[in-house]
Amino acid sequence: MGLKLDPIEGAQETDLVIPVIGMLGAGKSTFINYLLQGAKRSDTVPVHDGTSACTTELQAIIIDGGHRFEEKHGGRRIVLIDTPALDGGDLKTTFMIVGSIAKGFKASYGKFKQMALGGVVYLQDISSDRVLQPQLPAAIVAKLTKELEGPNASAEALVEKTVLVTTKWSRQDERDFSKHHEAHEKRWESLEKAGAKIERLDSKDEVERAWQIVEGVLERADSQALKGSKSEPASQNWKSDPLFQSALTTDIVIPVMGATSAGKSSFINSFLSHLELAKRVQVGEDLMSCTTELEPIVIEGQTNHWRRIRGHRIVIVDTPGFDDTYAEDFVILQRIAKWLEKSYRKKMVLGGMIFLHDISQDRFSGTARRNLELFKHLCGDSAFGQVVLVTSKWGRAVGQNLEKREQELKTNHWKAMLEGGTRVERLVDGNEEASAWGIVRSILDTVETRAIEQTRSEGLQIQRELVNRHKSIPQTHAARELRTQLQQMLEAQTEMLALEVDTVAGNAEAKAKLQRQEEKVRRMAEQIECLKISLPLRVARWIKLVGG
Repeated sequence: MGLKLDPIEGAQETDLVIPVIGMLGAGKSTFINYLLQGAKRSDTVPVHDGTSACTTELQAIIIDGGHRFEEKHGGRRIVLIDTPALDGGDLKTTFMIVGSIAKGFKASYGKFKQMALGGVVYLQDISSDRVLQPQLPAAIVAKLTKELEGPNASAEALVEKTVLVTTKWSRQDERDFSKHHEAHEKRWESLEKAGAKIERLDSKDEVERAWQIVEGVLERADSQALKGSKSEPASQNWKSDPLFQSALTTDIVIPVMGATSAGKSSFINSFLSHLELAKRVQVGEDLMSCTTELEPIVIEGQTNHWRRIRGHRIVIVDTPGFDDTYAEDFVILQRIAKWLEKSYRKKMVLGGMIFLHDISQDRFSGTARRNLELFKHLCGDSAFGQVVLVTSKWGRAVGQNLEKREQELKTNHWKAMLEGGTRVERLVDGNEEASAWGIVRSILDTVETRAIEQTRSEGLQIQRELVNRHKSIPQTHAARELRTQLQQMLEAQTEMLALEVDTVAGNAEAKAKLQRQEEKVRRMAEQIECLKISLPLRVARWIKLVGG
C-alpha cells in the first residue's frame, strides 16, 4: 500500500489538524460526515457499507470552524484526516499509515514556528465482540509522538489531546453494549490516566456529539499551548532567540555550571573583565539564586591567537543551578536540556564544560552532590575529557586547610571524572580575571587541537539522547537521575512530616512551618510526575519490536 497525504491547501499555523483513525467499520467517514453536516456543508465523504474498506487513501477535509468557534476560539479551521481502515492483525501497515500521516503533516506545517497536531480521534465500534490488539490506540499515539519529534514539533503531550470514541450505539436496540463499553474503558485505562479522554458517539444527536468531541479536542489543544507558553519563556524558544537565529557552526560553546552560589556568574564576569568587555551578568549577593534562565554571551575577536579557530566566536553560557531559589529542579533540567539540544541541532561546537565548586564549603553537601551527579549524567562518561572542574572562593575560608579539602574531592567525589580525563583548576583568589581567562584559554587550546586533528566533539550524552536517539527529556539519563533523587527526598520529607504532625497542636509558628514543608512535598511530587515517561513513550519500545 503506497500512501501519501497531499499538501494541505492554504495551511495555517492555527489549523486544528485531527487524524480520524479506527478499524474497518468503526465509522470514521460517518463521523466526518456528521461534522460536515453540522457545518452546513452539502459535500460528504464515501461511507463503507460492506466488508471492504471504502477509504483507501489519506484525505484532508477542511471545515471552517467559524460557525461554531467564532467567539471562543476565533473561527479556526478544522483539518480532518480521513484514514484507511486499520487492521489489528497487520501492525506494519498500521504504522505505515501513521507514518504517512506524520510525513504529510510535517510537509504542510513544518514551516511554522510551532507544529503540533490538534489531537487524535480514535473510533471503536461498540457493537464489535472482538478487539484485536487492544493496545493499538496507545501504539498509534506513541508512533505519532516518535514521528513528530523535532525542534519545532510538540508531540510529547499528544496523548492529552487524544479522544477514544465508541461508535455504533444505535445498534443497542438489539443488544446491551454497557458491558462492552466497560471493557473498553478498562482496556484504555492507562491511556485515560495519561490524559486521553473517552467519549461516546451515542445515537441521540450524532451531529451535535461529533462537534462536541471536536470542540473538546480544541479546548485541550489551546489549554496545552497556553500552559506551554507559560512554562517556558520566549527566551528559550530557538526560533526567537537571536543567538540561535544567527548561530554559526564555528561557534565555540562553553557552558558554566555548578550549584547555586558556587560562583558561576562571578566567574563569567571575571572572564569578561579580563577581556575588558562592558557586558556583565547579574550576580546574587545573598543566599538567593540570581540566574534562573540560561544566558549566553557571545564574544568576538578573542580567538585570533589560534590558527585553526581564528575568528571563531566564543559563546559562554551562564546557567542556573539545581536546587534553585525560584525554579523547580525539573524546570531547570528542562531549560538546560533544551538549550543544549538546540545548540547541538545548530551544529555549534561544544568547546568544553566548566563546573564550579565552592571550596569554602567545609562539607560536600547534599546540594553539591546532587548537582554533581546531575552534571555527570548530562555529560556522560565519554565527555569527561571536555570537563574542567573549577574550585572557587579560595579567599573565604582563612585558616582552613583547603588544599586537603581539594585533595579529598579529587580522591573521592571527582575520582571517576578525573580518570575519564577531567581536569581540575583553581579560580585563584585575588587574580580571578586572569585565572578565568586561563581556564577558558585551556579549553580553546583543546578545540584548536581537535581542529588540527580534524575531529569534532561528539557532544554531551543528553544532546545525543535528545537529537540522535530521539528521546524525550524524561527518558534521558539526567532525568532518570533527577527522578531518583527527588523520590529519595520525597520519602525522607514524608517521614519527617509524619513525625511532626502531632507536635504542632496549638503552636501557630510550628503549624505554619509544617504547611510550608507540606507544600514543598507537594511540589516535589509534581516534579516526579513530570519526570515520569508518558504512556506513548513507554509503548515506543514495543513499536520497535513489532513495527520497526
